[in-house]
Amino acid sequence: MSCSHPDQGRMDGETETLHCGYCLPCVIRRASILKAEIEDGSRYRDRDFTSGPTAKTNLKSYNIGISKHNKKYVFLKIQNSGPIETNIEQFIGVYNRGMEELSSLLEEYNEEVLS
Repeated sequence: MSCSHPDQGRMDGETETLHCGYCLPCVIRRASILKAEIEDGSRYRDRDFTSGPTAKTNLKSYNIGISKHNKKYVFLKIQNSGPIETNIEQFIGVYNRGMEELSSLLEEYNEEVLS
């Protein structure tokens, strides 16, 4: 379970623990599964960011992050929480690929949800 709040459905009377589908861990998970071209057998409370204002706000915030992504400055960005002294190129690659995966996943929902 990668979800930040899998029991959120209890507020709506649900008894089953599910991935929410719109928190950052869920979205990163979904993006990586899409990139890997494997079937995602997981159940999500919200696959398309339409369950309410929080889901829509999250989608907007992810899009802001993608729009601000600049490969030229990733070297600095990934060191915000501390210096990386080895394998910096590999970490830059992981970050850039992750942003590309996230962008690919969200393209599907942007027009539908944000219009």
